[in-house]
Amino acid sequence: MDLRLPEPDELGDTLVLHHWDADGVASASLVLDYLGDYAELYVPPLGFYWLDSQAAREMRDLGTFDTLMVLDMALPVESVERAASAVGAGRVVLVDHHVRPRERLPASWISLVDPSQPSASWHLTRLVGAQPDLRSILGVAGDLGPTLRSHPVYGEVLRVLESLDMTVEELERLAELVDANYRVGDREGVKDAVFALSRGCRDPRSLLGLKRWVVRLRSAEAEVERVLREARVEDFGVVVYVEFESPHLLISTVGRKFAWSRDRVAVLVLNSRWRRGYAQVYSRVHGLDLDLTPLAEMARSRGYNAGGKRESIGVILPELEARDFVRRALDWLRSAAREGKGKEGE
Repeated sequence: MDLRLPEPDELGDTLVLHHWDADGVASASLVLDYLGDYAELYVPPLGFYWLDSQAAREMRDLGTFDTLMVLDMALPVESVERAASAVGAGRVVLVDHHVRPRERLPASWISLVDPSQPSASWHLTRLVGAQPDLRSILGVAGDLGPTLRSHPVYGEVLRVLESLDMTVEELERLAELVDANYRVGDREGVKDAVFALSRGCRDPRSLLGLKRWVVRLRSAEAEVERVLREARVEDFGVVVYVEFESPHLLISTVGRKFAWSRDRVAVLVLNSRWRRGYAQVYSRVHGLDLDLTPLAEMARSRGYNAGGKRESIGVILPELEARDFVRRALDWLRSAAREGKGKEGE
């Protein structure tokens, strides 16, 4: 049965809570077009995959809504329920392509979750019955990176690019520009990017030249270069461990650079001193048939916030507990890589 997003008048006034990366921004822009005046955007605190009391207060200040829609974020059930309660929403809609935790989603929710999709934006395009446009493929490029060219969706991406008179390299550059907003910690910049995409989706080159995005990308790239120079790297053959410190949201960027630089590798990255007493852990595999979701389950079993997909996961945990978890994660990765499978050995 084909999944479809309910009609705008059925959803009513909708608060759209979306992820901050290129896929989340592109998805939010698509939803804005679909819902029109029914929609209001909310960008959660950057880098945190749960909603605390401060986030609930921020949402409450936005008013009352009929529906809460969560895009491209596998938030814990309790966080989604807190958000829905804060805005008085009687309906919850999830649109995602991430693997959900092993928890039962409330039967009353409209859960449009499909981990087989290359991005939330691609998934959403089909859910609203639209033809793929720049935003549909921008999320794909942002999430897949260099692996886009070997993905089954690549042919369809090329067809959209041809209609836009745009190259793959320009699409990848645009994804980096959109991502730069969150990487430098500009939450308002993330929200502004949604509207900028809605205005400029038919004229991609106008977006490629946005000065504020170019400046933020330069700043983010400078910080990544510093991290790559100063990071501690341990090479265990097929497993690589990287450790650094930065207040910026660039752990996935660093992890991808290491993962995509080899044919077969499992990368584990620790940002040991991120912010507010928390550390970040990120893992990604490339060229290996290894499922990382058990590693996310391992983190959740210890009370940490974790989520992701088969090929990549992220964890936020207390700074003082990070090294112990990293030791366990490295043991698991090295064992799983040797065995050629991704099952937790505990």
